[in-house]
Amino acid sequence: MHLLFHAAAARPTKEGGGTRFISTLMHALVEVAPEDKISICINSAVNLELPPEVEVIPVTVGGPMQRLWFDNRTWRKIAEEHNPDVAVALLGFGAIRPPRKTITVLTDYTYFCPNRHVGRSALERFGLRAQFLILRASARRASRVVVPSSTMATAVQNVLGLPYQIDVVRFGWTGPIRDPEAADTYDRARALRLLYVSQLQPHKAHWSLPTILSGIRRQGINANLTVAINRQDNPRLWKIFNQRIAVEGVASSFRVLSYLSDADITALYENADVFLFPSLCEAFGYPMVEAAAAGLPIVAADTPTNREMLGPGALYFRPNDFRAAVNHVLTLERDKDLRIAIANAAQTHLRALLPSPREFGTLFHKLLVEVAYGD
Repeated sequence: MHLLFHAAAARPTKEGGGTRFISTLMHALVEVAPEDKISICINSAVNLELPPEVEVIPVTVGGPMQRLWFDNRTWRKIAEEHNPDVAVALLGFGAIRPPRKTITVLTDYTYFCPNRHVGRSALERFGLRAQFLILRASARRASRVVVPSSTMATAVQNVLGLPYQIDVVRFGWTGPIRDPEAADTYDRARALRLLYVSQLQPHKAHWSLPTILSGIRRQGINANLTVAINRQDNPRLWKIFNQRIAVEGVASSFRVLSYLSDADITALYENADVFLFPSLCEAFGYPMVEAAAAGLPIVAADTPTNREMLGPGALYFRPNDFRAAVNHVLTLERDKDLRIAIANAAQTHLRALLPSPREFGTLFHKLLVEVAYGD
């Protein structure tokens, strides 16, 4: 088969889980179907490790209007020139009138999440609505829609009402699994190290972190919090975030890091004691998976996706219930056995839930074959 992938929506400042899965998928498809020809359109500024067998078609796409033009003009032209058996829109957006049989992969739950408007300005809500309408139009004309979690499949079906079943293909996990007992090095002779890794977007709930950290410190616990974000993702939120840190009086206990390499992120997980995950909207939740694999106990917002991905492997708090989040951290701080038990439960759950990279590639390739050679 000749496969043509559309990943122009990937941006260099927002290489989160939805973007990183592209590399995993390309490697997996080359492994399971080396006879296929694979081409991918991707932003030339995005640095992804792709197999040499994959033909990269570099593109430059700027703001929303350029994206709309690319999706419905340039992309159609590229598809007509390459004449693939299947075209795949890897990050949801594609042509409103697909030029070929198309699979749409929806990796951003934001458009379907009931909490999608939390923390957004009126202008941002308007932009989100416009993007959703474009996404809906292209998804409804696709041959198949693929999502990375059952929670997202239900939400997408409820909103879009597609006339066919949505396929759930969870991302394959490639990283090592660290023994939680060996990972737990905390003792009260030093500060409790909290960590949150995520994009700086309203639904990721960074604004809750200063309040949670302040509550922990008021209980007499010496704790600090490291947040890994790219500050340019949302300058308005960055300003609000800093204001909240100042109001809560926790600036000396906060560390904000940007533009980190994968090795840097791995080091953060290895040096943390507890992973905080207040995010309200997740399609899959790569940081949760990474933290669990690193052997960390997790305190997470009680959302359907977070429950699906971690199962019994987290202490959950209702969104915006900061007191509950503080109490969970305090409980973990004083109970090493619980920290290890929670981390072990998360790893057991993920081993049962997630496919290997090869299994991920096999499942995805099966869908490609069905679309290419089906009716």
